[in-house]
Amino acid sequence: MGYDKNRLADLLKKIYKFTVEGADIQESPCRYRIIGGSGTKISFATENGSFEGMIPEGRGPTLTILPEGMSAYDEFVYELQKDEEFRYTIGSGAVEEQLKSYLQHTNGQLPSNEDIKDIVRYKIIKPLRDGIQSWISFIPVINLVVTAPLELGDVTFVSQETALSESQDFIQEHQFAGDEERQEEQRHVISEQLLNGNNQYSAFAKVLVRCHENRAAEVAADKALISLNIIRSHIHLFHVYNDKSLIGLPSELPQGYWQAISLSPGDKHTFHVQNIVAGPLLPFVLDAQKKDHLTNTCGLKIIQDILALSSEKRNTLQSAIIQAFQALGRAIVAPTVDMRFLGCTIALERMLIRDNEETTTERWSDRLAVVLSKDVEQRRRIVQRAKKLYELRSRIVHAAYSGVSESDARTMERWAVGLILCTLGRQHEFTSHEEFCKKNDPREIGFSHVGCG
Repeated sequence: MGYDKNRLADLLKKIYKFTVEGADIQESPCRYRIIGGSGTKISFATENGSFEGMIPEGRGPTLTILPEGMSAYDEFVYELQKDEEFRYTIGSGAVEEQLKSYLQHTNGQLPSNEDIKDIVRYKIIKPLRDGIQSWISFIPVINLVVTAPLELGDVTFVSQETALSESQDFIQEHQFAGDEERQEEQRHVISEQLLNGNNQYSAFAKVLVRCHENRAAEVAADKALISLNIIRSHIHLFHVYNDKSLIGLPSELPQGYWQAISLSPGDKHTFHVQNIVAGPLLPFVLDAQKKDHLTNTCGLKIIQDILALSSEKRNTLQSAIIQAFQALGRAIVAPTVDMRFLGCTIALERMLIRDNEETTTERWSDRLAVVLSKDVEQRRRIVQRAKKLYELRSRIVHAAYSGVSESDARTMERWAVGLILCTLGRQHEFTSHEEFCKKNDPREIGFSHVGCG
């Protein structure tokens, strides 16, 4: 569904109608939008102190969008988000900036010599689309050490040294404003900010994106997370659970240290002090050996080939595999055992249940057994255990149950990893996700043949 050009034109008229010059606010400022003009004083606080500045000349007058105009303003931004390109590659922030910029450019007065639809098309939408370009973003990754760069789709995991070196090289080559001395000052400031903000991270995801500059970091983080989920789905093939060798974006993994003291009410001489560490304990080292194992044993080459395809060109089974990796990757770093268990179950459901097909315990457990084993007796054991574990899943979802054991969570994770890796190796046998589900369903190939049912 795209945006409605006529509606955008009507909304822009309303925005202009209820935009006034100045900032004379009589009611709650939350109901207004003030657009600071030339000479407006601004101040902000950082950990290094408070700073004051002034908006430079040439920005136009200070404008205030009144409450009636704010409803149209919000609806204008929302209407453009109905277009997939705007929603993903441009985003609401860039739309707001362009809208505010044009309001100031016209001093808050709707041009009378231009058609309103042309204004929307050429003064708002076209500049935003023209702002879409290619970017290389470096997204920091917690607890990852890279000695052998690894490429997954548009994402390459690199060391801190590589990321900062490439960034610094670009900064040195960039043509800043002003004379040579002023340019050198700006290079120095940007370089210092880059080092101070990123020197605590040992690895980065180098991500190629195409979008508006306002969305570059966000789109890059989304892409990095897809590849991160794939890698961390394999972590427990290399590390035991107690190592907590987890990797993720800075916003994902909690980190901290504190001491907890426990007192015995019955014995004033008894107390216990315990050190609590939140977050990863050991780094995950991506070296040549792990890279080789991931590529040749875990099907990473196949995953790379799938990610190289645009989403429109992937078949439904390939799409299901990537989506299952996302659920599994999120489960690995889930904050509780219950949520880890549930995430692994979701990953399995994505693989074993067709789109728009009702999920039943029998379908889920029988197909799981068929994919994981060729041995009839082992299939029966898997089905028996799977049905019990799926009941836990239903209790978590429908009754807010908590109390899944670590053993059950690990079993579900092993099944999820095993099923996805098994499917990767056989994905060329199936033309679609629907065919995969049918050919691994005892109801389709006969219960007596597989030992289920």
